[in-house]
Amino acid sequence: MKILFTILFLAVCLLPNIARADQLADTTTQLRAEAEKGDANAQKKLGDIYERDAVPANGQKGIESDAEAMKWYRKAADQGNPAAAYALGWRYLQGGPDRLRDKIEAAKWYRKAAEDGYLEAQIDLSRRNLGLGVDQAESEKWFRSGLSGYERKAEQGDLGAMSSLCRLYGAEREALPPDYEKAYFWCSVVAQRNSNNPNQHRGWIRPIDQGDADRIGTYLWFFKRHKIEEQANEWNHSHPAPSAAPPPSKEP
Repeated sequence: MKILFTILFLAVCLLPNIARADQLADTTTQLRAEAEKGDANAQKKLGDIYERDAVPANGQKGIESDAEAMKWYRKAADQGNPAAAYALGWRYLQGGPDRLRDKIEAAKWYRKAAEDGYLEAQIDLSRRNLGLGVDQAESEKWFRSGLSGYERKAEQGDLGAMSSLCRLYGAEREALPPDYEKAYFWCSVVAQRNSNNPNQHRGWIRPIDQGDADRIGTYLWFFKRHKIEEQANEWNHSHPAPSAAPPPSKEP
């Protein structure tokens, strides 16, 4: 009886994994067929599937997966897919199981993605500590461009873009100094919209309280903070959340 129970238990545990594996295999087969016909979006998605297995722990499979990911990302990037160009740049920057990092190639593909309007690439190019050969002027240019892009998406109701603005304006960046008031504004917008956990984005505000308290005094910042929250509330009323929100942007 115990053996039968064990077999049934293992079957129940393993069946979902087997089903997921079969579904992934079907998806990969379908994507490969579309990718081989030249569909850039399918090529990017196929690269994503291989990229998940392209880790040193997977041994030879990891090396082969890395090569496949790079191949399909490059095919999509060569057709002008900015997400694939960004992914290709990231793979070059990180290196692979059997492949050294190449910052020159990484910078090339990051710039291609950024020039095509890919916001994550623009923000990454503003980070001079990545070693992509970006000077201060270019760093500031890409950071401002990325902020503008996220603000446009925020105006369209993208909650992920609002969250990104909360982080980007409040962070210590090489491109520009933090803008704590704008950071607090966007964090307040997100917090007011997030009905499940309204305080989850307020953690990004803690250093702002202390930073501005040192500069202008706790009393003044207390009233400024509430004024900004009122402005965020007014913004939310003038920008109602869509009934079916689009997928959020990828945060940096």
